[in-house]
Amino acid sequence: MKLSNLIRRATHKVVTDGLKELADSSFRALGRWELARIKEKKMFYSDPFWREIHYNALNLLGQEKLLLNNFDMGFSKEFSAYGFREPLNTYAIYKTVEKEKPTVLDLGSNLGYFCLVELQAGAKHVVAVEPVPLTFSLLSKTLSRFKNVTSLNMAISDKQETLKLYISNKYNVTSSSLSLLTSSGYKVIGETSVKATSISDMAKRYPINMLRMDVEGQEYRILAGNIPDQIKIICIELHVIHPYTKTHATKLLQNLNKQGFEAKVVINDFPYGYFPTINRLGLERVYKLLKILNKKPLKPPFLKQDVDLVQLIDQIPKQCCFHLILQR
Repeated sequence: MKLSNLIRRATHKVVTDGLKELADSSFRALGRWELARIKEKKMFYSDPFWREIHYNALNLLGQEKLLLNNFDMGFSKEFSAYGFREPLNTYAIYKTVEKEKPTVLDLGSNLGYFCLVELQAGAKHVVAVEPVPLTFSLLSKTLSRFKNVTSLNMAISDKQETLKLYISNKYNVTSSSLSLLTSSGYKVIGETSVKATSISDMAKRYPINMLRMDVEGQEYRILAGNIPDQIKIICIELHVIHPYTKTHATKLLQNLNKQGFEAKVVINDFPYGYFPTINRLGLERVYKLLKILNKKPLKPPFLKQDVDLVQLIDQIPKQCCFHLILQR
């Protein structure tokens, strides 16, 4: 695009929307441009490869690396470019674990990113659960150097059963719901069947007091019943995506609220378009800048503390994904 056209578009943006909106759109445009370049690149590695977590970009202390899957067009490709994911959620989980020092049941551990974050933050023990065999083999290698980790190739449900899962070309997006994947535009490349058990059973086997889960809709089954009393913290990505509706989300949160859970942190995380800027300036600076630029309520990204769960239920959009840290 010619410089004259860029100047003309920028001038129009300032006249119609103002300088704040120009700055905000520039952040996102930079990120979209860089992410497009990354997606165009092929991963030239014939074998799994190691990458370090970029803790500094998230204003956290730490130094860990994990083994990535060269066939994975999701987490592995994106993480290899930036060295982090879900920046606000990562920061919030790190700080929660740092304060509470829990024993964590980590569901949907994938390649171990959040397991490493939990361990770095001071978790007493991490029970890592990953159902996809290829992903589990890489996860096991990443976590093999830690004595306070138990890795399990299985799934969690609301009962003991054999669970059928669908694997997409983004290996981190694996779900028991085929329609969730297809309606979101993912390409399904395989299936797997794994043994599953309930969190009540896991609580009998391990002294867990914190759950972290990103299970692509399976949270509605896992958390449908009574949560064992020993579990005090739940970190969850809530999927309000077909076939799961706001009604499903409302019922789930009402059930947790009845059991004494409160919304300590609610997060609508940064889109990938902001990741290059976070890498350059750091999470704290970028978040402060966007708070100045963006005054509209519930416009991403945001991190809110001590949110009334009843009010949150009323504010859930018809379709969304967001992160919650619940505590009782």
